[in-house]
Amino acid sequence: MDRIIAPTRKVNGELTVLGEKLPAERAILMASLAEGKSRINNVPPTSIPFVSLLGSLGVEIDQNGSSFVVDGKGLHSYKELHEVIKLSPFGATGLMLLSVLSAQNLRYRVDLGCKTKWFEPLLECLSAMGMQAHPETESIYSVGGESKKAIDHDVVDIRADVKMAVLLASLYCSGKTTLRETEKNRNRMERFFRVRGITVERRKFENEYKLSLQGEQNVRPLDLDIPGNLDLAYPFLLPALILKESRLTIKSVAVWSGHRHFLDFLRQIGADIELTDLKESVYDLTVCTSELKATRIAGARTEKILPQIFLLAALATRISGEVLIRDIESLRNSSFDLVEHIFDSMRTLSVRIGEFHEGLVIKGGFPINGGKVDAKGNIELIQAFAVLGLWSESELVVKGTKNIEEINPHFFEMLDVIKEKKS
Repeated sequence: MDRIIAPTRKVNGELTVLGEKLPAERAILMASLAEGKSRINNVPPTSIPFVSLLGSLGVEIDQNGSSFVVDGKGLHSYKELHEVIKLSPFGATGLMLLSVLSAQNLRYRVDLGCKTKWFEPLLECLSAMGMQAHPETESIYSVGGESKKAIDHDVVDIRADVKMAVLLASLYCSGKTTLRETEKNRNRMERFFRVRGITVERRKFENEYKLSLQGEQNVRPLDLDIPGNLDLAYPFLLPALILKESRLTIKSVAVWSGHRHFLDFLRQIGADIELTDLKESVYDLTVCTSELKATRIAGARTEKILPQIFLLAALATRISGEVLIRDIESLRNSSFDLVEHIFDSMRTLSVRIGEFHEGLVIKGGFPINGGKVDAKGNIELIQAFAVLGLWSESELVVKGTKNIEEINPHFFEMLDVIKEKKS
């Protein structure tokens, strides 16, 4: 699929971007266990396979765009399913679903894929609670249909995602289940349960905390807007930084510690990005035209922003001076050499760019021609070429763009929305 990107003088306005996969799937899972209807808004298309899986388990879910209404029927409402349920594609949500399936009165067959060891800490905790997983093969287990008991777990400081899954499993047990953690590993996940009507207690004993949940509590329905995914916001931030007299606000974006490296990098090189704190690591991002500084990145600095390297390459074309990007050899090992491809593509647009084995060097501040480039279905290249077209001298045709629909079906329409409107 070809897309024609017309240049613009500036961008302005407000946008919202779709939410993150994990929080959306966690919210939908909890809604499926509630007593009543919940509406989950701003769900990304990457969560559709999880929604379909819950549908096969008998959960009634209606979709309207990125909004989903989940009609929960309680903790024990899942129906029988004879197919093997693959959990590994769902990451931390797969852990939670494993807890729910293990606690049902029916039996299910689950496939943990190549992540069996990753699931093992949870399997051990569930086994201690009477929820045995019976292996059929190296990755396929039979779960559910066994007695459940609340216990005081001896293990200290289990992973946060395992801790959440164990607390969820404890809802199915009579009595109180207790987990132990140290100050260093407090995750403060009580609110996740409390907003859904589930009481979680935390008490300090000497150098530890005890986190306790009384079983057989009902889950309360909850309407929820999933905060925007910061990774989806980046392509819209860039033109607002580069094009004169631009001002753009991206509403309600999740900005987690450890997941904001490119945002911090942009601010380090002079980006005027204001973060308005809404609550619980959710912010409005307001971006204005900025004077960005040329820079060099290598090693750990490169690794932290590797998913945004092609956006940085596009941005570098409008930064006065040289931007040197090293240590991106891993991008040469995909289905095709991505570094060589972006070098060849940008050269056709008259970008002053050099290539060496470890990376790229780009001399910015010069006009960029329009023309035609092929993103070859790579989502990072699609985004980089699209924003590059906003400040080229003439139209830029981007080929191979269909895959962007996997993460943001309205990406190109959103670019059009923020462009300067002709009077």
